[in-house]
Amino acid sequence: FEVIYAQDSYQTEISASYFRWDDEDDNKTTQYDISAKLHFLPVNTVGHPLAESAFLERIGNVQLLVGKDEFKRDSIIDIEANGPLYGAALTYAKPDLPVVLQAIYTKAQLEFESPFDGDITLDIYGVGVGYFLDKSLLAGIQYSHSEMDTKIKYLTFSSETTLKKDNYALAGKFVKEQSDGTAYNIEGSIGIEQFDDESDDGSNTIFEVSGDYYLNREVSLGAGFELNTGDDKDNE
Repeated sequence: FEVIYAQDSYQTEISASYFRWDDEDDNKTTQYDISAKLHFLPVNTVGHPLAESAFLERIGNVQLLVGKDEFKRDSIIDIEANGPLYGAALTYAKPDLPVVLQAIYTKAQLEFESPFDGDITLDIYGVGVGYFLDKSLLAGIQYSHSEMDTKIKYLTFSSETTLKKDNYALAGKFVKEQSDGTAYNIEGSIGIEQFDDESDDGSNTIFEVSGDYYLNREVSLGAGFELNTGDDKDNE
């Protein structure tokens, strides 16, 4: 859910979000975060949907994020872990330049709660290159790498595992503004995710598509779909 307010132009955005994932193994992951985005130039909103103005005007930005992750598994002995989340992202874009460059980095560290000891450390970094084929049509390629180290100890039991993932994707975004003040946005990507958890490796294909219909400059309705299939059955 997103609420955006702006005058004729803005240069700073503040946003907050809440996510929760539940899987068939009774794992629950919750994330809270707040982020601040500073655009390199004032973003002109006149005539544009507010949420798409920076994209249509091709204005780059730097973004900082802080938050908290919580993990819980319901079993005979409940397993819980929580800790801070940090992130930074850079989007380089200029109004007269068709090329867009992106870079991201995210780090999270969750400490297990008693009676367990240990932690989960996650590092993610990625880069992307995009090209405007038209004033409102962007196509690009993306790469990201993540490493998750898990160390857990309970009484005489201890375990250390490392999961590495590499994701390669083709992505696109298109915004169509209508003469009556409405608009629609379509985004999609298809990628290959390769994983290695020391005992097994393989790859999954991930297809994503989402869209928004802007009833006016301030209000939109949206939906998304993701299909994940391959060797990693837990993430299908």
